[in-house]
Amino acid sequence: HEEIFESVHLVKLKYGIEIIPNGIYPSLKYYLRVVPDPKDFLDSYTRNLKDEFKKTTDIKEFHVIEWMKIRRKYDA
Repeated sequence: HEEIFESVHLVKLKYGIEIIPNGIYPSLKYYLRVVPDPKDFLDSYTRNLKDEFKKTTDIKEFHVIEWMKIRRKYDA
């Protein structure tokens, strides 16, 4: 618990953004409700994930593969 909040604080200091450490599903459910078109958000997120994979070592190939499995499951 303490380690999580320390990490959150460091991110806020370094990048000026705040991370709200609660469950990912409740957060997504809460914040995606205000997005006018969730498909646009998911498309942007997918592009960003792929771009980060190309630029850094933070995003691994398996992250992209698993994300694309999720997308295919829910894309109509």
